[in-house]
Amino acid sequence: MLARCPERWAELAAHPTFGAAVQHLLLDQAEIRATEDARLHAAGTYPPGEEPPAEDPDPALSEILLRACLPALCIPQLAELPNPQVTARRTLHHIAHRVHNNPRLADLAAEQLHAATDALVTRGQLLSAPDRQADDHGSDGRVLSLADDLALLSANPDYLAGACAQLALLDPPAVVSPTPSRT
Repeated sequence: MLARCPERWAELAAHPTFGAAVQHLLLDQAEIRATEDARLHAAGTYPPGEEPPAEDPDPALSEILLRACLPALCIPQLAELPNPQVTARRTLHHIAHRVHNNPRLADLAAEQLHAATDALVTRGQLLSAPDRQADDHGSDGRVLSLADDLALLSANPDYLAGACAQLALLDPPAVVSPTPSRT
């Protein structure tokens, strides 16, 4: 629904009741939609009834609109949820996804991102050695995701060193070579 009225995004993001929801949607979806539209434009295919844009698209969210969405950037609604080791990791990953989609946020909200990262790492104990169990096949992925997210969001060298230490504990990748054939 928001894609149909970009001229009202600033007004909706500032709305006292719906503003937070609109901010979340814009941070999560606006640039993805703009990228899709640009891809469709480059391919020359459009959904029925849509006209091709005249020139290359600008970023979906202006700097003013990005600033209006900053209260939702670090997802403060999730700060005090139970099970902080899980929720902090997921929140950090979601924030990193937002920054990946809106790279200008890295400069625009650097202090806010660093503070949120500090709080999430501390509350969720994200750099403590993970408990690996034999049937936990997602552990390696979580460690890799944490290292990626911290590299994107944090300027704290201790966090990056902690992530590297966790990466070093991962099993080395296995290379399986096929049995040589007679030919």
